[in-house]
Amino acid sequence: MFGIVIAGAAILFVSGSAVTETLQDNNEVESAEVVMSNVDSKLGSLSMADSSTTGGQLNLGSMSPDDAIINRTGEIRVSVNDATACSATVPLTALEYHHRSGTTVVYESGAVWRADENGGVSQLSEPGVQYRDQTLQLSLVNLSGTVDDSTIEVEKNSSRSAAMASSVRSQLFDGACGDPDAFRNLTLSVTSTYHEAWQRHLEAEFGASHVGRAGSETVEVEIPRSMLPPEYDNRRNTVVNFDDRLRTGEIVSEGTLGLAAAGVGSSDDDAFAIDKGEGNTYESSLTLLGAANANATSQEIEQNSPGDPIVGWNNSTVTLGDGSTVELTHEQPVYEQQQRWNNWTEEVPTNETLEIVFVMDESGSMDDGSKMENAQEAAHEFVEVVETTTNSTEPRYSVVGYTSTSGCSYWYDEFHQGRNRNVCEANGPADVTQHQPLNTDEEGAHDAIDGLEAQGNTPISQSIEEASDVLQTEGNSSNEQFIVLLTDGQHNVDDDTNADVRWPDEAATQEVPGGVTLHSVGFGNPDDMILEATADATTDGEYYPVSDSGDLSETFEEIAENVSTRTVHHNESYNETVLVGVEETTETVSVSESSEFDVNLSTTRSLTEAEAENHSVGDPVWVNGTESLVIDENETVSMEFTVQRFSNASNSTYTTTVSRSVEFSYQANVTGDVNDTVVLEDRHLDTDTAYQRYLLHPQATLTAERGGDTATLWDGRNLNNLTADSVTLDAFESEAFSLADGEETSFEPTFRECIANETTGDTVTIGGTDYQQTYCTAAGSTMLSDSETEVHIYANNTQILANSSLTWQESLEEMLDTPDGQYYRETPTGELYADLPCDNQAIVVVEATDNESQTDANNMVFLADVGRCSEDVEMSYLVGVDVSVVSTTENSTQVLAGPPVSSVDASAVLSADASAPATAPVHAPARERAA
Repeated sequence: MFGIVIAGAAILFVSGSAVTETLQDNNEVESAEVVMSNVDSKLGSLSMADSSTTGGQLNLGSMSPDDAIINRTGEIRVSVNDATACSATVPLTALEYHHRSGTTVVYESGAVWRADENGGVSQLSEPGVQYRDQTLQLSLVNLSGTVDDSTIEVEKNSSRSAAMASSVRSQLFDGACGDPDAFRNLTLSVTSTYHEAWQRHLEAEFGASHVGRAGSETVEVEIPRSMLPPEYDNRRNTVVNFDDRLRTGEIVSEGTLGLAAAGVGSSDDDAFAIDKGEGNTYESSLTLLGAANANATSQEIEQNSPGDPIVGWNNSTVTLGDGSTVELTHEQPVYEQQQRWNNWTEEVPTNETLEIVFVMDESGSMDDGSKMENAQEAAHEFVEVVETTTNSTEPRYSVVGYTSTSGCSYWYDEFHQGRNRNVCEANGPADVTQHQPLNTDEEGAHDAIDGLEAQGNTPISQSIEEASDVLQTEGNSSNEQFIVLLTDGQHNVDDDTNADVRWPDEAATQEVPGGVTLHSVGFGNPDDMILEATADATTDGEYYPVSDSGDLSETFEEIAENVSTRTVHHNESYNETVLVGVEETTETVSVSESSEFDVNLSTTRSLTEAEAENHSVGDPVWVNGTESLVIDENETVSMEFTVQRFSNASNSTYTTTVSRSVEFSYQANVTGDVNDTVVLEDRHLDTDTAYQRYLLHPQATLTAERGGDTATLWDGRNLNNLTADSVTLDAFESEAFSLADGEETSFEPTFRECIANETTGDTVTIGGTDYQQTYCTAAGSTMLSDSETEVHIYANNTQILANSSLTWQESLEEMLDTPDGQYYRETPTGELYADLPCDNQAIVVVEATDNESQTDANNMVFLADVGRCSEDVEMSYLVGVDVSVVSTTENSTQVLAGPPVSSVDASAVLSADASAPATAPVHAPARERAA
């Protein structure tokens, strides 16, 4: 009996101990859940704080730091229309607490999960992926670093956070990705260790019918446009696109475009037609760009009066008087000998020892075409030029290659040198390799150049640091030291997660020793601004841009000659004969008595009314009178004279004969009688019928017809009128109208004769005849039938076939050239095409026939804005993105996780895993514990 009691007591002791341990485990796990909820709250507050609040603390409470770890657990991928080019991926990271019982409590990007030892995962709080107001909202925290204490100091990197969020929006909606006409759906993929809980959350947010599996740990949500706001659904919104008659709008024509080109009238006018099948109404407007409808008319006027005056003439001769003299001046040049200097330079081989480090680009783009082969050939020729040019001791060479093959955690934009530049946050350090140590081994340098291989990204700054170290550790600063940097691209690698990216010009300033020259060579797609700044940061450095890799050899030869030669200056003197002035000599000569010139006397009178009635063209009439004239004119007299001068330059005497033409004044009074017969011409008589000519503008109005309803636009005002200042009335004024789904909308012009006009005071020349410009003050009956008018509508990028107006009218091109821009473009052959800011716009041209004396097209031109422009729909509002990049500030800031999860292509995964089960057990990652 005593033994039975002892055994029972032992059993009670053991079971009691187990119950106690289970209760303790449950309490510790529940405490960890409270801690993770507090972590969620703290990180949520930090992510929403403004840029002035970047730090905080996470308190693990009773959780041991040895049982906590920060891991990368997956990724979130969003794509537009399932297109790879329109996709963005954000990594998922988690703070995991591993309890000895096998239970894991996790904070993962806003969510708190609990995973048991059997793989089951339950949700304690929601993650930052939600479907709100018919849009996808992403509020994610990207956590990195280590857990070294029960109190963790964390800091938010505001610039990286903003860059990552901006990058996601840009990849999803920039360019063609943000076209509402092409939009079909959004796809959300979540790859995570805790995928089971993610699936339940996404089904609750979006509905189970939209959620499926795309891999063993990937959950995918297809969000059709029917679940999104109407303005992003091309069927439900009022976006219109007439370009090339695409899906959202059509211009209906009955063949009248061809008739317009041939100048033939037609009653079949163009019309707008839109039918999305949704009963939409498209609010639209019509803007008057100009009107050039005018008719020239003439009215007979009887006139019987004298014409132009009649002029009679008498010709006389005047002889120059005796004793006139003229002074002539002669100029003699004076020369002297002066000393001159001739400065010149020449390039001679240097006598200094050269140390040259080649820094060669081994990035993946160097594998395109023959880039690498051309670069290697150029470097070989550089060595040959230096070897054959220098007179010094043997040159020393080193070859450094640079690339980066560790991959990128993500890409972000960094502002430098006046603009943003794209940078890869590398997963590991850059691959910068010294292929040849600094020595005189010429063949070794050639072998190292031949061994270069193309792969990876472009870490230029790291290569400059390596080249500088080579010169300082292996070189001699008393020698002439050079770095020759070659790249076909742009610096894009940041391998230091503890600091911002260092750019090549900054690396050159900080690393290259004084007296060392860095020459940079860029080709392919280089960053010219940074490469030039990099060279300028060193002693006498220069940047050499090369347009084609085939020209690299020529550029390297030029650099090699500059490196291996020195400039010698020369200065020589010589004598030169120089003109220093002139000497003047004045001579007085007499004017010949025989010089004379003609003088014409004239008198003018008008015909009397009686003479005008009794004479006709061809009749002679007399013009009599006595006239006097004061002569004050210049005559030209040519004289020759001889002067003798002594020249200092030639030290000789010579005789020069110089001819001079001289103008002088002669004045006299001449009186004579005019008795002349004049034969009458047309201009002397105004006996023909005269005309008063006017340019009349008929009244024009426009109506819009839709589904049998007619609306008069601009309240029936005259759209073709001028004001008293000759300005077209209502130009650039807009009028509203509307279109409806399933109905055609057309425009009907009405022209009425102008029965009362006022002149503006301006004239227009037509065929050499002036017409007075008028404006209409009263209109009469309709003057043109439907068959005499045409209405043509031209969508963007379509040819405008309307005839041009005459040169004195406002041309079609002038009306389309508005203060808001030019709405056409002209081909080299003179064809006009509509060139509009948006594809919901069209040009409406009203053509009217002319009177019998004219053959041009009297155009009125309008700009139609129908519905909404696709560019007005901002697609980026479909996805709200807020990514907070947060890291611990103690010791390391690296994520303690394996290799990053690769990006998921949703269509490929669905095809490959179609037979996989809908769910799979989750085994929380275990962490080794000390025994």
